[in-house]
Amino acid sequence: MRSNAARAALMGLWLLCCAAYVLSPRRAAAQSHNLKIDLGGKLGTLPVTAEAEAEVEAAAAAAAEISDEDAMAAFRRFNKRFGLVVNPGEYAKTDTTKACKPENQIRTKVWEGNHDYPLCRLPKKRHGDCMFWSFGVSNADDFSRSLAEDFKCRGFALDPSSKSENISHYMHTEPNVLYLPFGLAAPTNGPFSEEISKMEWQMTSLPSLRKFLMAAPPVKAGAPSWDGHLDVVKIDCEGCEYTIADTVLKEDRHFFKNIDQVVLELHMPKAFAPTRDVAMGIPKLIYLLEEAGLMVQPQPTGKWGACSAHFERKGCADLFVELGYERCVKKQMRICNHFIFYRDDYDAANY
Repeated sequence: MRSNAARAALMGLWLLCCAAYVLSPRRAAAQSHNLKIDLGGKLGTLPVTAEAEAEVEAAAAAAAEISDEDAMAAFRRFNKRFGLVVNPGEYAKTDTTKACKPENQIRTKVWEGNHDYPLCRLPKKRHGDCMFWSFGVSNADDFSRSLAEDFKCRGFALDPSSKSENISHYMHTEPNVLYLPFGLAAPTNGPFSEEISKMEWQMTSLPSLRKFLMAAPPVKAGAPSWDGHLDVVKIDCEGCEYTIADTVLKEDRHFFKNIDQVVLELHMPKAFAPTRDVAMGIPKLIYLLEEAGLMVQPQPTGKWGACSAHFERKGCADLFVELGYERCVKKQMRICNHFIFYRDDYDAANY
């Protein structure tokens, strides 16, 4: 029989080995093969095989997907609502929230000649200023300037193609807006893909940008901290809208639940969606917006935006014709349109 001293020595050696295992790189690898499960309100950890872990990951990935059928159904609902929105006689039948009724809508300053972005009225803020992102500013951005000057919002203007000298001058004149040289990735077979591929532009995704700004927000000195909530996101980036759904599904499916309204330009011409797979990015985006409670709103002024005639004369992408998109079916020009998507979860007293 071993002496007590021998037993103690062996026990010490065993504990030392356990400590080395816990602190070693192998421990991280071993942890990847553990599965956390809910045991009657208590969190338990059970060892699982790599195959079982792969099945769990595959199931999670499948749950994050949106089927083509569900996406197209969401687009048809959007199209039906849009049909009511653009026909004055049907306008009264829409369930327009108080903030989005004509008398309450905000008209931001016109920029680039024919872009007039409408907004539903911003609620009165009880805690701090409003926050916005504006994607697609070229070398000027009166949309951001209008929100900062007229509505006292803080925000970020984003565009990888902007001319630095113009943006530098702009930033000095508007301290509540910070320019970031980031863009949202566009499909690799879009109308500007060849030009973009030659540029060393910095691209990001909506969820990645939010994480970046929350971790180390590059705000002006003295500005209050940001909790990740956005009052307005404006996206006009010549086709990048086709990739947004995929990145949101991969990184943060609930991203849009942190946004009160989205001002979005949708580009429907064939040049922007040369294949059905690319075109499906719009119905999936509509689905995610609807899932977050963001619904398309009326714009009774009739200013919906437009692409260049070079793109529009070739007509809509086939998928949008198949889905009965109003302007594609009627073969009207102006098939690149601005939309307001707004979530009505405010108390009316806030306006």
